[in-house]
Amino acid sequence: MSKKGAKKRFKGPAIAPVAGRFQVPQQEPVVNYPIFCFKYLHKDWGFNTLMPAQALDFCKALQKRAQLSWQDIMQSPRHGLGTEKIPLTAIKAGSQDALLTPEVTDLLALRFSGKAPFLGLRRGAIFHVLYIDAHFKLYKH
Repeated sequence: MSKKGAKKRFKGPAIAPVAGRFQVPQQEPVVNYPIFCFKYLHKDWGFNTLMPAQALDFCKALQKRAQLSWQDIMQSPRHGLGTEKIPLTAIKAGSQDALLTPEVTDLLALRFSGKAPFLGLRRGAIFHVLYIDAHFKLYKH
């Protein structure tokens, strides 16, 4: 039989068998919205320092930002839904050694409950909340 008139077959994506079924591999979606992580939250600068109304405001601030992209947050006013950089040397609390490597020189401050800041470090889409400064004592304002 001659290959001259044969049609070319489409070779689809590689399919991996999973427990008797086939699963088509999918690409990781690019995440452009903030994901908040509290794993490294400082024990002395956490939720236990918040009054009930401040805790509610904190949750509302997270919910508002979760509806925005990182680009929207970075372009917003610093005392609104935006951010500002705070030098690591200005922080009066102990450092979070597990996350703060030598190349980290600044933390990002986001606001809740008026202008009270919570500070953290952004790694990709994830914002690691390190400090919640409800009483404005973490650094000189």
